[in-house]
Amino acid sequence: EGVEHCVVKVDATEIPTDGGSAVVEWVRGFEVDMVVVLHATKCAALLDDAQFGAGDESTRTPVVLVLGGTDVNIDAHLSGLARDEFKSRVDRCQAVVAFSESMLEAAPARSFNNVKTFVIPQGISDVVNMHAIERMRIREDAYDPERARADKELRKKVGVLPKDRVLLMVAGLRPVKDVLWLADAVQEIRDSNDYPLHPHHKFCILIVGPVLDEAYAETVRKRAANSNGAVVVAPPVGQEELCALMRMAEGFLNTSESEGQSSAMLEAMAMGVPILARDIPGNRDLMMTVGKQNTVDTNFEVNMKKDGNDYTLIASGILFCSYKGFQKCLVTIYEPGVDIDRKRMVAAARGGAFRLSKNEKSIWLKVLNQVPKVRPSDANELKPAGEAPVADGGGEGGITTGKNLARQLVELQECLDEGLITTEEYQVSRAAVIRRHGSLGSHGGH
Repeated sequence: EGVEHCVVKVDATEIPTDGGSAVVEWVRGFEVDMVVVLHATKCAALLDDAQFGAGDESTRTPVVLVLGGTDVNIDAHLSGLARDEFKSRVDRCQAVVAFSESMLEAAPARSFNNVKTFVIPQGISDVVNMHAIERMRIREDAYDPERARADKELRKKVGVLPKDRVLLMVAGLRPVKDVLWLADAVQEIRDSNDYPLHPHHKFCILIVGPVLDEAYAETVRKRAANSNGAVVVAPPVGQEELCALMRMAEGFLNTSESEGQSSAMLEAMAMGVPILARDIPGNRDLMMTVGKQNTVDTNFEVNMKKDGNDYTLIASGILFCSYKGFQKCLVTIYEPGVDIDRKRMVAAARGGAFRLSKNEKSIWLKVLNQVPKVRPSDANELKPAGEAPVADGGGEGGITTGKNLARQLVELQECLDEGLITTEEYQVSRAAVIRRHGSLGSHGGH
C-alpha cells in the first residue's frame, strides 16, 4: 500500500518467441519503467529481439543486465558466434552488473566497451541473516536439547549418519559444479587410519541441490550409493532447513570448475561455517574480498603452496587446487590440538560477509540513478537487488511491472497465505494474470 514502485519476477520461459512485435507488446503490458535481466543467455529471447532493441535510448525500454557466472565462464566462449551474440546482448543494455571483478575479466575482450559496468556482490537473504545473528548470540559449546533433537531428525531426513562430520555442499547437479571432485579424497580419509582424525567421527560430503542435468545426477547418485556413507545426496531444502544444515556442518565445500559468485558460500560465511573452496577465480575473488572486509586480522594469510600441500590459508577460509591439497588442509584445520585458529577464520569470514552485503543497496541505487528514464527522485524509493525490478526465473530471467499487476499478485499471495486457494490454484491464477498483462499492449505508468 502506498509504494511508488512495484516489482515482480517473471520466468524467462514466459518471454514470447512468436516473432513480430510479440516481445514489445508483452513488455508494454507490464507498464514497465525498466527491465532487469538475470542471465544473458537464458533471457536471449528478450535481448535478441530486433523490435525490442530498436530505436535509440530515448525511445526504447532501458535494460540492466545482471551477469550469470555461466554467461561469462562458459556460454560466451563456446564459439565465435556465441561471443558475438554475447557482445550484442550487452550492447542492448544501458548497464551491466557483475558480482565480482573476476566475472568482468572472464568475459570476451572488449565486451563492455559501450556500456557502464558495476560490481555488486551478492547479498544475504533475510532468513539467513536472522539465523546468522541468532547463532552469534549463542555460545558454540552451549548444549540445547531441543536443537540436538532437531539436528538428529534432520540428519535422519537427509541420510547422514548420527556421528558423521558433515562437509556441506549446496549446488545444482550439473557438470560445471563438479560435486564429485573430492569424493575419492573424503572416501580415502574415511576408510583409512593414516590420518590423525577422530576414528569414530568420520567426514562425509552432503550434497544438497536440484537436478539440473539428469545424466550427471544419475552419476552422482550411483557414486553416493557405493561410497559407504562418504557421499550423501539430498534434494533441495527450504531456507530454514538450509540454515539448520549449515549450523550442523563442520565445513562448507565449493568444488565448482567455474563460478560467478556463490551466494551459498557467502551465506555459509555469515552462518559461521568454515569455508573450504576450490581455487578458481570466482571463489578466490569472493574470499579475498570478504577477508579484506573483516575487522579481525586482515594480514592473516599464509601461503601453504609448498611441500606438496597445494592449498592456501587466508583470513576467510581455505583455497585448494588438488585432491591431496584438500586432504592436507582438512587435517590441518580439524586435527586435534592444531595451532590453526578456526574461530578467527570464521569470525573474519562472518564479519566480511555481513559488510559486503550491506553495500548492495547503495550501489544498486547508483546504478538506477544512471539509467535513462529512471528519475533520481524515483530511484531513491526503489529497493535494492533481491527486491529490485528483476527478470528472473529462479536465476533464469524476468521483468519489472506496474502497480496494477503487482497488486493483483499480492492479493493472490494473500489468498494463498489465508488458505482460500490451493498452491496449484495460486500458480495457475498467477500465470494467467501475468499472461493477461503481457498481452494488453498498453504503456505508461510506473
